[in-house]
Amino acid sequence: MSDAIGQTVHSPVFVPVGYGGTLSRSIENPANPLSQVFDDELFDGLVGPRTTSGVRVSRKKALGYSAIFRCVTLISSKIAAIPFKVFKAQGQGKEVDKQHPAYPLLRRRPNAWMTAITLKETLQSHALLRGNGYGYIPRDADARPLEILPLNPEATWPVRVDGRLWYVTEITMGDGTTVQRRLRNEDVIHIRGMGFDGLVGYDVISILRETIGKALATREHGTRFFSNNAKPSVALEFPMGMKDAAIANVVAGWNRMGQGLENAHKVAVLREGIKLNSYSVNARDSQLTENLTFDAVDVANIFGLPPRKVGLDQGGGYNSLFEENQSVHDDVLDPWCAKWEEECDQKLLTKVEQESESHFCLYVRNALMRSNPDQRAGYYSKMIENGSLNPDEVRSLEDLNPIPDGKGQTYYMKAGMVPLGEVPAQAKPLDQAPLANSLKNLLAETAGRMARRLSTHIERKNDPQTQADAISEAFEGVLAVVRAAGFAEGIESRAVTGKIIEFVSTLKDPEPRFEQKCVDLVLKTVFPEG
Repeated sequence: MSDAIGQTVHSPVFVPVGYGGTLSRSIENPANPLSQVFDDELFDGLVGPRTTSGVRVSRKKALGYSAIFRCVTLISSKIAAIPFKVFKAQGQGKEVDKQHPAYPLLRRRPNAWMTAITLKETLQSHALLRGNGYGYIPRDADARPLEILPLNPEATWPVRVDGRLWYVTEITMGDGTTVQRRLRNEDVIHIRGMGFDGLVGYDVISILRETIGKALATREHGTRFFSNNAKPSVALEFPMGMKDAAIANVVAGWNRMGQGLENAHKVAVLREGIKLNSYSVNARDSQLTENLTFDAVDVANIFGLPPRKVGLDQGGGYNSLFEENQSVHDDVLDPWCAKWEEECDQKLLTKVEQESESHFCLYVRNALMRSNPDQRAGYYSKMIENGSLNPDEVRSLEDLNPIPDGKGQTYYMKAGMVPLGEVPAQAKPLDQAPLANSLKNLLAETAGRMARRLSTHIERKNDPQTQADAISEAFEGVLAVVRAAGFAEGIESRAVTGKIIEFVSTLKDPEPRFEQKCVDLVLKTVFPEG
């Protein structure tokens, strides 16, 4: 397709309310009009727009703020690390299609100098900061994708020409000149954030420059505070009649001595009637710490992350951290994954593959479960018990090899389950003796552990009654299993705990075979028939 420089095209933004004509414009970048070289908007695009706080916000300045850098790198690296594959429909299931031309682009090397994870991380970071991530797809004579090349999001934008969507990108040539190239819509992967017109996503740095500017101003205030020894500012009072040159020398000497942490606590010597007056406040009085915290929370809200992800200590236990990570997966990562999938389906698959739904690009979201081993184990157990997965399929999800000799290919189903309308077969009576022995062994092991615990308290002359709650809780778990098997009906953990505490309370020191006596006492209480 030939260049589209200077061609009149329809604007990608909505026509203003009440405008009756056709809105058109040059395909020059709407953010940086080429016809107004000294326009304020062009200057803002180079060094960043000015905010109320007085700080100009540019991409580099925004990334220089640690909370923003953390949010962008966290989300983009997570999205990039999740396996992204091309699948082929296989009956009611699916299988990876390694022969598809798009597969190596998404899984290994999208171009000559980037890996797949680097490309995804780059485009995702563009989408997070600028609202749009662009990748160009060169094709061979048969329209098969050959590469995916990242485009500069600050020099690429969509346009509409006669009702058709195109993309324009600015390219810097070898001699330093800049030219514009028009690209077909189907040749550009466009990962966009939330937007107003559905064509481009909101530029986060521009839309939220006031919030980001305040955070940068607070950080700059803090650095200036510490550059002055983290002390209040002072005023030097000079006697009347002192010459300007002498005053300048004294001020210069004072600054050399007072600025920088390496000059902290040095003794100041004032001569010729010069007085020192302090008039400012400290960091706590100026609420510097609180403002830094609020700014970090604001940034976390911009990107939808919990404040803990930007380094703010919120406490919480092990389970709450897992739940928080799952919330990040559900609320932040999964929507971006869906955008990548839909866009790659449209741009990397043929028209026939799309319409027949024979192929699709899919993020393997099972990788997101790996942050919670308990949740993962419970999910796999249920899938095996219900016959949805076999052991080899579970092992594959965990990147493990199949069980040898095909022993992991069997599907299992819980016993007792029958189709609707059928009468379940009569279950064979269980042999109670082996089951009872297994339960007794389990109970004896728990009783032994509790006896060893009480032995330590006897030696330390502690009151055994203080351990009653912990021992009762330990026995309750075992007794629940025993009762579920049809034994020891009516036996409660408190009763068992009371007997063992009563026995231990009569002892001043652990006697010979103390642990075995405690075990025997518990077994006789739960299984009185022997």
